[in-house]
Amino acid sequence: MDICWFVVFSHLKESELLREWAHEVHDLPCTPDVPWMPYQEVNVEGKRVLCRTENFANSHAGFDSFLRGQRATSVLQQLAGEEMFLFKEKINYKLAGSGGFDPHIDANVYTHVKNIKHLTILAAVDNINAANGGLEVVSGSHRLNIPLGGDRCIASDWVESNVWTPAELDSGGILIFGSYLAHRSGANVSSKDRRAIYATYNCAAEGDLHDQYYSDRQKPWPATHMRESGKSYEEGRVRYAFGSPMLTVDSLRSSRPDRCRQAIYECQFQGGPFRGADLKGFEEDPLRDDMVSLRRWDDAAKLEGIEAITPRAGAYLDMIVTYLLHET
Repeated sequence: MDICWFVVFSHLKESELLREWAHEVHDLPCTPDVPWMPYQEVNVEGKRVLCRTENFANSHAGFDSFLRGQRATSVLQQLAGEEMFLFKEKINYKLAGSGGFDPHIDANVYTHVKNIKHLTILAAVDNINAANGGLEVVSGSHRLNIPLGGDRCIASDWVESNVWTPAELDSGGILIFGSYLAHRSGANVSSKDRRAIYATYNCAAEGDLHDQYYSDRQKPWPATHMRESGKSYEEGRVRYAFGSPMLTVDSLRSSRPDRCRQAIYECQFQGGPFRGADLKGFEEDPLRDDMVSLRRWDDAAKLEGIEAITPRAGAYLDMIVTYLLHET
């Protein structure tokens, strides 16, 4: 399956319907008994908003027909050379002020299910461009051995040394790409929302994996409203959310202002040693250990090769920016 990326349709006749359906899925209720899986993020204003919704095709007749219908599956079969089944589906809302997705490939995402080969259809609900966090790809990267970091995203050296091409689409535009294509998307810095549907398909020879995939996912990475206070979802975070804005909810869940304050407060004392009241105040601060940890991370980042085993700076930057915006 040697597939890079293809724009198949410039304008779907269902573009208006897609906008209507995406709005309906966005407004689905968040109760304990629902099968769909909405996930939140913390936006640039420090507010919780929907990042995406998954597993809605079985519950929405319009999307079920659109994603499993003959037109979509026949195109995929022509590209893949074999029949394809819907594996998973999501709407990334990318609301105004929402975050982006770090550079990654999809091939390493589902290896815990089967070593599946898959194709993904991206259907643009709204116009997609650079200003609203549009997709960027590295042409021909599906034929390369792309190095990955400890966070499962693409290694920063590779990201910086390759040319990223914007994949801009009008509303109703379609993009199809394979599991080894390097791609990323930025934050939505525009004033308008930018919604996109991503539907991933696996070869029929692997079987219909859709329902089992979401059943297995519910425990390690449930919808945001289904999570239990104090329970760790580290396994799901690493497997399903790496490089995504969904991580902002986990990192800021318990005490967003305090977690951000530790970064601001710690930075105030980077110019020299503590003395007198400053030292006493620091020792008594309940965030002392967290600030020391951040300071050590900053020092370690100056060592050659340390980036392979340390978190990305963006994890802390998001917290600092969110705090500053919240304070002002």
